[in-house]
Parts: sequence; structure tokens; C-alpha cells
Amino acid sequence: MKWTVPVRVPALLVKGICSLMETVGGWFGKFPTLNRDKYNILSARNWKCDTSKLKEDLGFEPQYNLERGLKESIEWYRANKWL
Repeated sequence: MKWTVPVRVPALLVKGICSLMETVGGWFGKFPTLNRDKYNILSARNWKCDTSKLKEDLGFEPQYNLERGLKESIEWYRANKWL
């Protein structure tokens, strides 16, 4: 059985780790997954996606709602042992 332990890490510490990872990665010609850009994404608050303009202008209709898309994505990641 798999289990996880949730750990709260202060944002300032995460930002420092991201900067350090990016700097050290640069020394070796590698770009780490945990970097300053990823920190900006992780620390963003109140994301909102509005597709109404796409619907108006282009007739866009999404094939998936958020719940279905997340469910299928999680299933795929588990099946491919990424989670």
C-alpha cells in the first residue's frame, strides 16, 4: 500500500531551493524540473480560465469538463506509473 506524508514548506524556502537548483543545474548544463519558473507557477493564486471568448469567436466547445479531464489524466498517470 502506498502512502504519503503531507509536508508544509514555507514559500520562501521553496523559492530559495528553486533558485539554487537552477544555479547548480546551470553549472552542469542541466535545467532542473524545480526552477524559478516552476516556483512562479506553483505560487500563483486564484487561477481562472474563461473559455467564453473562444466560444464566441471560434465556436469552441470543450470535449471535456474539468472533472472528467482530471479523472482521466490521473488514471493515465497511474497506469503509466508516473503517480
